[in-house]
Amino acid sequence: MKLADVNLLVALSDESHPHFEAATRWRQQHRLTTCPITELGVVRVMMVLGSSAVDAFKHLEAIKANADFIPCDVPGSVITGDVTHHKQTTDAYLLALAKKHRGTLCTLDTGIKGAELVK
Repeated sequence: MKLADVNLLVALSDESHPHFEAATRWRQQHRLTTCPITELGVVRVMMVLGSSAVDAFKHLEAIKANADFIPCDVPGSVITGDVTHHKQTTDAYLLALAKKHRGTLCTLDTGIKGAELVK
């Protein structure tokens, strides 16, 4: 299972994104998985970038075609010992969620220890 984080999903959604090519190559080789946090995150970012809510959700549905879905079924407290900064909370949670489902968190972010870096 390959849980895509928000930045990877955004890159897959936007042909002008600097990592669109790398994300697309990765997607061609892997079946991605989403969860409620990553789905809502990509909608939020797309709306911040100027998409309407309707268009952002349409993009999300296109991304989810041929993708798997997992629920957010890990309690937030599971990351208590893994977080030292407020910016780490979502990444740490997604990493724990991927591990619970015997998978990997996949990202473009080089700062997430334990995640698979998409190049």
